[in-house]
Amino acid sequence: MSAEGSFNLMRLLITGASGFLGSAVVESLSSRFKNTFVLQPWHRSVHGSLLSHESRRVFLDRFRPDAVLHLAWQSTSSPMYETNPAHYEWTQASLDFATECSKRGIWFLCAGSAIDDSQGLSSHLDSSSYLQSKRQLRDRFLTLNKPQNKMTWLQIQYVFSIAALRPRLLRAVVESQSPRDFEPHNPDALHDFIHIDDVANAITSILSSGTTNEISIGTGFMISATDFVAAVKFRCGYLKTKPPTSVLKSVATVNRLTALGWSPVASCEFFDVKLNEI
Repeated sequence: MSAEGSFNLMRLLITGASGFLGSAVVESLSSRFKNTFVLQPWHRSVHGSLLSHESRRVFLDRFRPDAVLHLAWQSTSSPMYETNPAHYEWTQASLDFATECSKRGIWFLCAGSAIDDSQGLSSHLDSSSYLQSKRQLRDRFLTLNKPQNKMTWLQIQYVFSIAALRPRLLRAVVESQSPRDFEPHNPDALHDFIHIDDVANAITSILSSGTTNEISIGTGFMISATDFVAAVKFRCGYLKTKPPTSVLKSVATVNRLTALGWSPVASCEFFDVKLNEI
């Protein structure tokens, strides 16, 4: 994309903009790429439910976005969130939304869960409607992702923030009633923890290059949830001694993203894996 003044700013609709990941992405894009995008967050109180075809039609007619970044999902208000069958309604609505956008020539970018596919046989996945519905969405989305369609599946890895010295998507550690004793639900799961500004950079690179199909957003360094929680506890003062150095478990495939010239620029040291420190 060129500098402002020589082209029309991309009109980007963002769903889930009030959620945990969405709000952080909007904040980062707004502050760092204001000369690239015109952002339009979808607000349920204003625009209606994303599950409604009519609400989506009216909004698309009114805002006429160039691209949609779909981060919204079922609300977390239910105490039985993991097993809530409403997740499957969101799977279908997301697929319908992607189809509607495709018919209008609107680029549709859809985000999956931050659960690594290698954990697919875990009991946690088997018992979770949330994870199963996300997996179902990914599989069905990719069947729609034909060359003539402008669709991109984003596998965004877990996100943390340098400024707060704690992960955005593991905030339960510091907000739980007993942070010192907090343990992750799926301790052996491997994740790639990445800064939210790097996610915004990646999304901008993808939109600028016209990259479609499936792409992973991450650093390529995979570590266990248990090790990461231990490091967060230490950084936040809940552990007196520094946890043992983590062993690198595996390497995530981020070749498509790095081929675009993207690299993490806002990272810090975790588990003695040194990335590009600002």
